Amino acid sequence: MCHKGYRLSFDGRTCVGEDQCDARAHKCDQICVFDAGDYRCECRTGYIRSIFNQTCDDIDECAMGIHGCDHACINTLGSYRCLCANGYKLNDDQMTCTDLSEPSSLMKKSKIERVPRFLIPAMIVNGPNDTEAIQGHNVILNCAAHGYPAPRFAWSFGVMKAIKLTGNPRMIVLPGGSLLIQNVQLGDAGVYRCIASNNAGTDSARAVLKVGDIDECKNSTYRCEHMCHNTIGSFYCSCYSGYTLQPDAFTCQDEDECLHQPCSQYCFNTPGSYLCGCKNGYRLHQNRRNCTDVDECEKKTNLCNQACNNTEGSYQCYCFNGYRLKSDNVTCEKIPLLTLAMRNNSPVSAGFGALAAICSILVAIIVSSFATLIRNYKKRRKYALENQRQNDGRPPIKIKSNSISIFSWMD
Repeated sequence: MCHKGYRLSFDGRTCVGEDQCDARAHKCDQICVFDAGDYRCECRTGYIRSIFNQTCDDIDECAMGIHGCDHACINTLGSYRCLCANGYKLNDDQMTCTDLSEPSSLMKKSKIERVPRFLIPAMIVNGPNDTEAIQGHNVILNCAAHGYPAPRFAWSFGVMKAIKLTGNPRMIVLPGGSLLIQNVQLGDAGVYRCIASNNAGTDSARAVLKVGDIDECKNSTYRCEHMCHNTIGSFYCSCYSGYTLQPDAFTCQDEDECLHQPCSQYCFNTPGSYLCGCKNGYRLHQNRRNCTDVDECEKKTNLCNQACNNTEGSYQCYCFNGYRLKSDNVTCEKIPLLTLAMRNNSPVSAGFGALAAICSILVAIIVSSFATLIRNYKKRRKYALENQRQNDGRPPIKIKSNSISIFSWMD
């Protein structure tokens, strides 16, 4: 048990002050600070603590440009020292140099105000705090320090050794020591350190900057014509199916799919797509691209009067035996027997044709003979009438016939 104001050490046997760190418990590289029942590690002036472990790394004030030396700067562990070129003498402020070759400088030596012998190491009194910024906005990381001579400021970025921020025009160290970051980007997120130094000592403080991504698709910073896709730190546009993104990366133009001939027959371009069509006598396949023949005969959509024969893309009509197709190529008419017989080449058909021809000749002879008989009958009657007139004392009429009758009434 320990007295009031003390606590049991890590070894379980000795007591240490409540405000002291147990040397065997902590793993601090330089300084241990006991606070609220726990401890934290700190570094001496001129050093900076590593984030990954409790070690302390030396700050190179010469490389950071915060030394204030007139001529040359030599880094040392935890500090630095200034040197002057040949022919110069380091002044009492341990930073500036005086040219020994100029007599006037020796005469003015007694008039130069001497720097007090006491020095106050640089000490940061208002260090930066962990900050979260929005992409595209400005942010200031505060830093202020006291000391004599007046401290010089520098900022570093990164989790490892202190590397001075240079070459980024968006990051400006203000006269008071604070860091201004303009138009914050996602890549700016990380660990920042403010380093204040004079020839009496160096102090540092760190802060973590988090940057939140802006959803450009939601805040309408840029307007995509079709679709907008947010990414970490940026965005990109895309188009609906059937459209092509233009070189400006924002607008979309309809793509004429018909140029690639996707249809088997007809292609009609539409906004963002296309439609296929077929010729008469064809129908569109289920794949909406190819065309298949329509069997008008099977579907009974033909106009044939009797029979139908399907063809590719159309159909043809034909007739049964004894009929023939009319000029409209649709209806059928009956063929006359004689024409039908003459068309056929079979022996039965030939005999039938001969018989029909003989009958036709006989009919013609009978009709002609009957006509001749009638004509002769009229002439004979007229001859009889003339003979009767002769018996009555009137001169007879001579009748001469030029026709030759097959039959005679006088026989």
